[in-house]
Amino acid sequence: MTLPIQETHRPAIAEEAWAVVPSIPTHEASTHGRIRVAATGEIVEPYLHRTGYIYIFLRTPEGRQPPKQVHRLVLEAHRGPCPKGFEALHLNDTPTCNLLSNLIWNTKKINGRGKRTEGRMSALRLRRAERRNIERADLCKAYRNGATLASLAKTYRTTRETVKRILMEEGIELRASVRTFDHDYIFALHRAGYNTPAIAAEVGCTVTCAHTVLLAAGVTLDRNTIARDRLKEFHLQGLRPYEIAKRMDCDPDSVTRILEELARDGEITFQKRHARPKTDLDRIRALSAEGKSNAEIVTLTGYSSSTVWKANGNAKTRQVAERTADIVQEFREGRHSAAIAEAHGVDVEYVLRVVRKAGLKVQRGAIRTSYGAAYDPKR
Repeated sequence: MTLPIQETHRPAIAEEAWAVVPSIPTHEASTHGRIRVAATGEIVEPYLHRTGYIYIFLRTPEGRQPPKQVHRLVLEAHRGPCPKGFEALHLNDTPTCNLLSNLIWNTKKINGRGKRTEGRMSALRLRRAERRNIERADLCKAYRNGATLASLAKTYRTTRETVKRILMEEGIELRASVRTFDHDYIFALHRAGYNTPAIAAEVGCTVTCAHTVLLAAGVTLDRNTIARDRLKEFHLQGLRPYEIAKRMDCDPDSVTRILEELARDGEITFQKRHARPKTDLDRIRALSAEGKSNAEIVTLTGYSSSTVWKANGNAKTRQVAERTADIVQEFREGRHSAAIAEAHGVDVEYVLRVVRKAGLKVQRGAIRTSYGAAYDPKR
């Protein structure tokens, strides 16, 4: 005989009693919801499962057992094995309260009735209940008016597959999920000065679709529509395209394109700056070999000082290295520092600094030997 559900049941706490669990004779369960080893009396440590119930791990002579629910073990020990078609039920609807006075064997139907009474119906069953209450006529009407499967699924709190199944059952032909647009036409409209909302309205696609097509074509899109009158005003002030783009917070390529269109219409005079010619490195190095300074090379070639310096840097480095080696060699041969400086067109201090850095000792502008005598390279 099944016991009725007690809505306001308060389990009584009696004296703790132990009984052997029939399914696991090596362990005992108490009326207070504790499990222990029968031979040693050691209490088994429980843990809280994500479902809200108390579980334990048991080790028997046969090995480690699968996790066991404590409330079922308590009922098995004190009320006998679970009858067929029954399950363990907490009278106070608290899964962690495993007192014997709070547990009974009862049918699944009674347990489900208690769940609904306590307001803890599972989310899955709630979704199923709502799915049965979907107004199919409203759903079909919304789909005919342009609503997507995803938006309908979100509105009716169901899945896209369910919406699709309902539409097919109602005999509604599903729209193609992907539409193809003329990418060349979209790109041509962009070149003509249309912004993405205007392109979307002209082609019949969404703004996102127009953005995607233009980005795939390598076009840098602006966040805002460019004001041509303001751009024209900046151009007449003498600003370059990159300066205009910086002031208007847009892309320089878009500024150049609009300026070209205005020039074709005769509103302004604009000529796109062509790419810089390739740097003639041989000419720069030839002028450097002739003794020209970087400033003179910039004047003669028209290149920037940084370009000349980068092109001529290695040559200058080699020249300095060769001059340093010549100064050290001449100083070793006994020439005076003043004569070396005059021959190479440098200061005497520079010569002395170079030879000292090379490890040579200097005395009165000439090399000094360990004996203080004049240095004779033939000696």
